[in-house]
Amino acid sequence: MTVAEAIEMKSFILYSEAIMNTMLLSYNRARKDFDVAQARVKERLDKLAMEVLGKNAASEKYQSLADSFLAREGVELLDPIDLSADIEQRQTFVE
Repeated sequence: MTVAEAIEMKSFILYSEAIMNTMLLSYNRARKDFDVAQARVKERLDKLAMEVLGKNAASEKYQSLADSFLAREGVELLDPIDLSADIEQRQTFVE
């Protein structure tokens, strides 16, 4: 490997590391937002269950209510480009 190639490789690795850090930051922010949204949905479900079923609700009734509520109000984290796998691949390359 020539000196020019080594310099180019070093620049490429630094650039790839910067991209990876940006991707990781965005992915972690999305995961945090997802976790917060899931917690809010869970709180709303618990509040609804207390209002509808009361304290002595059978688990079967609660499960039925929870299933229908989560089907309507649940949140999902969509990752169509599989960002976590891309981040792992870049981490392996940088190391």
